[in-house]
Amino acid sequence: MGCGDCRDESTPCRAVLMVVPTLGKRCGISDYSRSLARELRRLGLDVRLVTFDPLHFRGSFGPGKGSWNSGRGSSSIGGGTVVHFQYQYVLYNLDELRRTIEHSRRAGMPSVVTVHEFGQAYQEYNRFLLREFDGIIVHSALMRHLVCGSYPGGPGGSGTQQGSAPRIEVVPMGCEVMPGLDRKAARARLGISPGEPALGFFGFMLPHKGISNLIRASVILKEKYPSLRCFIFAPDAPYVSSRRYGTWIESEVEKLKVGSYLRLFRDYLPETVVIDNLSAMDVVVLPYEDRGMTGVSSAARTVLAVGCPTVVTDTAFFHDLSSEVVKVKTGSPEGIAAAVSRIFDDKGLQQDLRTKMADFVARNSWARSAERHVWFYSEVIHSLKEWRSGE
Repeated sequence: MGCGDCRDESTPCRAVLMVVPTLGKRCGISDYSRSLARELRRLGLDVRLVTFDPLHFRGSFGPGKGSWNSGRGSSSIGGGTVVHFQYQYVLYNLDELRRTIEHSRRAGMPSVVTVHEFGQAYQEYNRFLLREFDGIIVHSALMRHLVCGSYPGGPGGSGTQQGSAPRIEVVPMGCEVMPGLDRKAARARLGISPGEPALGFFGFMLPHKGISNLIRASVILKEKYPSLRCFIFAPDAPYVSSRRYGTWIESEVEKLKVGSYLRLFRDYLPETVVIDNLSAMDVVVLPYEDRGMTGVSSAARTVLAVGCPTVVTDTAFFHDLSSEVVKVKTGSPEGIAAAVSRIFDDKGLQQDLRTKMADFVARNSWARSAERHVWFYSEVIHSLKEWRSGE
């Protein structure tokens, strides 16, 4: 699909009410939404970020309430306002969400959803997405294939427009374009001496992230690279299971006696600090394991934007990545160690990866992601307007 140049200017999107249940929390979706909103505003859209409070939400606009005024006119179809929901399964009650979507539509505002995760086991939820929303955004071709396949016969059931399927668009997750990073200063702040190879990890402390295997891989690598340093930046997620896993990882560090060269950071760090720390690494490893859910890794986007050579497992989390990274079939300690060693020993490979990462970031910057969103919003508005004119 196209973007801004192809948009029907007779029905442009002018304003977005973005629903983010985790807004303001230490959460990737909250950070994602703020980055997207920032770039949408730069394109001239009026963007309002809200949490999902159904009663307050439905009482703030709509017939008889005075439609939400975007600052650029009425929130009717003609006013070009879209309600955009950021979606994970645990974030919504479906009955409340359905009523909110219906209320939005009565107020003249089509509903778009970004699906951040997909699980084949959640068929009722998946069919809800196809049945209720006017437009669906996913981050990879694999996600689109899975979402389409979740409806009998593919999309095209009842739909939101009486028989038409919702539009499903692949909009890659955005990447920050980093300013010049002082790698030498970053290494000094972490106590990394010149010539010491530095291995890193970045992501929430969760069992499927493969942190245990990375620690064991570092033991193998330490034999070949005696001056190896390892840094695991893994803040606790807001789940009891995350804290328990973190405690177990700490016990593994003690058991394997790697504390002399491995540092574990469990505190949540500001994005600027994370970026600075990652710039000090020679290789970052994201050895995720399949967990029955499909999504796109936001941590990988951060690492690629920093420009650090990266090893990932060949799982659905990284389906959208190819030659920008080194992929391993499984996240076994031996497989991780072999891939890291290959990068450590090959300066040409390091440079090739950095060049391809820079190209990837340029193609998928937040600015370009915002342009694609504006185009899709306008297409959804136009489609719904055409359908209503034919009623």
